[in-house]
Amino acid sequence: MQGRAAAVYGLVFLLVAAGAYGFVTVAEAPEPSMDNPDVTFAETGENQTIGERTYRLDGFGSQRGQPTATLVWTDEDARSTESWTHAAEPGGTTVTTAENVTYWVRIPQDEATGSFTLLETPAEGSNVTVVTDSNGNWVVEEGTNYTALEEYDGFERVEVENGSTLAIGTGNDTRDVRVDQVTNESVTVSWNEPAETEITLRQTSVKELEGTNVTVHVPGDGSLEMATSEEPIDDYLEQHEDRTHFQERMDGLKMSAVLSLVSFVLLVGMAFLPRKE
Repeated sequence: MQGRAAAVYGLVFLLVAAGAYGFVTVAEAPEPSMDNPDVTFAETGENQTIGERTYRLDGFGSQRGQPTATLVWTDEDARSTESWTHAAEPGGTTVTTAENVTYWVRIPQDEATGSFTLLETPAEGSNVTVVTDSNGNWVVEEGTNYTALEEYDGFERVEVENGSTLAIGTGNDTRDVRVDQVTNESVTVSWNEPAETEITLRQTSVKELEGTNVTVHVPGDGSLEMATSEEPIDDYLEQHEDRTHFQERMDGLKMSAVLSLVSFVLLVGMAFLPRKE
């Protein structure tokens, strides 16, 4: 009697396991889509304007189980900087201007300063050189004549104030630099140099672009769809919530199938245990 009851219950668990597994096998997860995207990038490399900024679709990736898209925009107002140190010796820091004249960077060392001097270097091929004496003072050597730098008027001297603009570089590398800071150790200059900035957008997440909330859909065909208004964003995210809930239900059914199958095996095993007389 006990064996028959165990067999009946085991059959019930087997039917539950089969039904749950069968449903999981045939059920299809809802596929989120963006029916009327506000912005569409048809392919990598395409540009689209969002707000007042133009973005280029640069590529795709993944993050925390969701596809991502990388957009790139160019900051036309970006600035680069560099520092010029004080030329303490004739082999020290030099700067070449757009007129193709090379100067040493000379910064006053004995007091706080807001300016520095560009001191012309000897022309290439001339018989003029600059050396230092035993005390570290600069001396101009011209043939057999030696003149203290302060007394030599053959070099151009350009006084540069903090906030001034200089044209430096040669050929295609010419640029206007602004003197941003002068200390006793160095001069900091900056110039306009447009720079690209990357932004990563993750599917199912909302991100702000230029004051506009956006969410993206990655169809997988190389394109990118984007919603920029509240209703389409909410609708799209709700689809993903439905998909998540569906997946949770399927996981529950899978667990039910496994537990029911284990119960079936145990009950059938118990049904065939020898009885004690």
